[in-house]
Amino acid sequence: MTLQLVSVGYFYKLIEHLIAFARQRFKISNIQLVVVVPAIAKPEYGKHGIAYTSKLAVHYVASGTPGKPLILFIHGFPEFWFSWRAQLKEFGNDYYAVAMDNRGYGDTTIPSLKSKDYCIDLLAQDVKEVVEALGYDTCTLVGHDWGGAIAWHTAISYPEYFNNLIVMNGPHPKYGRLHMYFWSDMYCLEFEQKAN
Repeated sequence: MTLQLVSVGYFYKLIEHLIAFARQRFKISNIQLVVVVPAIAKPEYGKHGIAYTSKLAVHYVASGTPGKPLILFIHGFPEFWFSWRAQLKEFGNDYYAVAMDNRGYGDTTIPSLKSKDYCIDLLAQDVKEVVEALGYDTCTLVGHDWGGAIAWHTAISYPEYFNNLIVMNGPHPKYGRLHMYFWSDMYCLEFEQKAN
């Protein structure tokens, strides 16, 4: 059996552990992990870079010219920057369009596998520090799914950094906490609950 993964990071480590467990527990020796990176490296999506924050090396892909207004894309669960490839191409004409990998995703640092290292306050701080590391004081922030929850919290925590906020498929924080208890099987929400 061969498993193919497009993303690396937390899921890669998780799959590695599952394979090791299967090999030991069930004496399965013909399992191998193959990381496939098909279209990710295409230059038409943008340039790969690293933004160094106080705690992480955050991987991102950027399209457009630095100095133009920044539009920063935050992916959902379980995604990574590649989810925004079409938007990078489109918005790169008028903006410096950047899609980052959240902590533990893609090629961004995995701080640990402890839920306390993925609380919403740290995720919001990461976004703010990426804006700073890119040399900007403000931007348009776009979030989808779990990235929408991160975007809401970031904009509420650091309003001076964001002149526009666009959230897709993510509840307003006023209603989001209530729904978290019904979605407790989702690791990202469970992580946030445990850390608080």
